[in-house]
Amino acid sequence: MRVSGSSLFVVSILGSTVFSAIASAGTIFVGDVDVMYKLSASGIPSVFSSAADSTTIGMAFNSVGTLYAAERDVNAIYAYTPAGAQSSFASVSSPYGLAVDSSGDVYTGAVGGSEIVKYTPAAAGSVFATAASSVEALTFDASGDLFESDNNGKIFEYAPDGTRTTFASGLNGTEFGLAFDASGNLYATDWTGEINKFTPGGARSIFATFSSQMLPSGLVYDNGSGNLYMTEVANGTSQPGQQVVYAFSPSGAQSVFATGLYSPFGIADLQPNLSATPEPGTAGLLSAGAALLLLSRRRG
Repeated sequence: MRVSGSSLFVVSILGSTVFSAIASAGTIFVGDVDVMYKLSASGIPSVFSSAADSTTIGMAFNSVGTLYAAERDVNAIYAYTPAGAQSSFASVSSPYGLAVDSSGDVYTGAVGGSEIVKYTPAAAGSVFATAASSVEALTFDASGDLFESDNNGKIFEYAPDGTRTTFASGLNGTEFGLAFDASGNLYATDWTGEINKFTPGGARSIFATFSSQMLPSGLVYDNGSGNLYMTEVANGTSQPGQQVVYAFSPSGAQSVFATGLYSPFGIADLQPNLSATPEPGTAGLLSAGAALLLLSRRRG
């Protein structure tokens, strides 16, 4: 059973709830230290999974609501079901950045970011491309090209066959966040207090500025609100447990979206146009629940 726009399923059998998945489309997810949070529309965090045990350096959903996370400290990619159940998807040496294509293949920067590795949905791995420098962030455009930011102030574009071209250069070094909006514009964060915006043709402008003490660590665009959301791993003054997720409106206006985080790095969005599939066996539970409800009504 597939339901578009939501992954909330509740079945009552004779008054008892037998299944409830908690993720709703358009929701922001943040990888904090040892915890995966789901943020409400007003920025209130709730624990999506407490099974995480390292620093999440890149997160992305596939088309059916599975969340993948690159876990640097344990050399792994984890997969999370829509209900937050964690499993080990693949072993990777020092993964950095993560993106999922339209076929469900998972990409990450491996071996300290010197390679981009591709994993099929069945976790079969292969080297997609050799990076020019250390991979910092990955994202796909609507046409299926992979974009990568590195630690030398460049953004590269990779065709589906792995052919690399330079999309932008001369940036300010560490570009930890990459995200496309609905119009195909690319946004990139850096550690000098800017979010750069690139048109599909590569023309660059400054979308927003912020304190250079802030260290942005992830960026995601939400189709529903039109906002960009940016995680802050540190801001130069606050202590761990006081870190922030910021929202940037389509005009670049900055506001605080969520607070009280320890050291958030990865960020992902369950987009409003995403179809979410219940966990294995849920369809059977739904059918069984419907049958029992019908039988109960007939007997009553």
